[in-house]
Amino acid sequence: MRKRFRKGISPVIAVLLLIIIAVAAGLLIYIWISGYMSSQTSSLATQPPKIAGASTRWVGNDLLVELLIHNPSTSDALVD
Repeated sequence: MRKRFRKGISPVIAVLLLIIIAVAAGLLIYIWISGYMSSQTSSLATQPPKIAGASTRWVGNDLLVELLIHNPSTSDALVD
């Protein structure tokens, strides 16, 4: 009977390869999530103010207009 000697990779190299793969996958997920989050926050910062409600009423001879404005942005809204 012939002896067959099969050599595989050593356990140390296998563990190192698994660690490298896990770190690379973690970095890819981190980069993907941080890019996604920054795109979400930048799109929120560029949204214009919206009129959420409006009402009018007469006060004597003057017409009073009340507006409810929703500003989803982090910057100030200028109302002229």
